[in-house]
Amino acid sequence: EPLPADELLGYYREAEAITGVPWQYLAAIHFQETRMGRIVGVSSAGAVGPMQFLPSTWAGCCEGDPTVARDAILGAARYLVLRGAPEERER
Repeated sequence: EPLPADELLGYYREAEAITGVPWQYLAAIHFQETRMGRIVGVSSAGAVGPMQFLPSTWAGCCEGDPTVARDAILGAARYLVLRGAPEERER
């Protein structure tokens, strides 16, 4: 089962407050990648955790544990900032 919705929303909002990436984008990524954590395991490409990070990507932008929801959500927001978010969200 996924974490409680209010807990996840807290992580999304925390990441938004730190990075400016809208929480809705982070929730959408989380849903797309693992159905909010319902899918657990390593992808065929080697991605791990609720936001499905490749270990090499994680090492280049994130800290903590990519299999922990809070760390992964904050990591996804930081990664998106490195790619131009929130100003260039579509990119």
